[in-house]
Amino acid sequence: MSARLLLMLAAALASSGCSLMQWPPDGAGGVAEQRWAPVPQAARKTQPTRLQQVEHHMDCSVQRYDLIAAAVENTGQNTGRVAQLELVLNRAKRELAGNLVEDADRSLTRFDQQAAAMRLVMQISAPDPKACTA
Repeated sequence: MSARLLLMLAAALASSGCSLMQWPPDGAGGVAEQRWAPVPQAARKTQPTRLQQVEHHMDCSVQRYDLIAAAVENTGQNTGRVAQLELVLNRAKRELAGNLVEDADRSLTRFDQQAAAMRLVMQISAPDPKACTA
């Protein structure tokens, strides 16, 4: 009988726990909003240049993809690797569109590595776009 009483007491305490909790005032948000740290002013000044760098990297990667896809199509060696490159590139595009700049940069670096490996394995001699060789 005491186990049943203990269980009922625990259930009563658990169900009343939410009503005893202090809620933040309207418009004040919860824990995530209260612990949020604003981006320092110095970081705000550097972010647009980082965004511009990643956007340039994206432009170059799109041009590289187009050159590689055309070269593979001309040789008839399409083994599905072009589709893999396209998946990584599309992922980077989505990340950049979602303002996930660092994630997009990592995906573009992965794209560059896969594109370089594909060029070696398939012996593709497509040149880099002129704006991207600097």
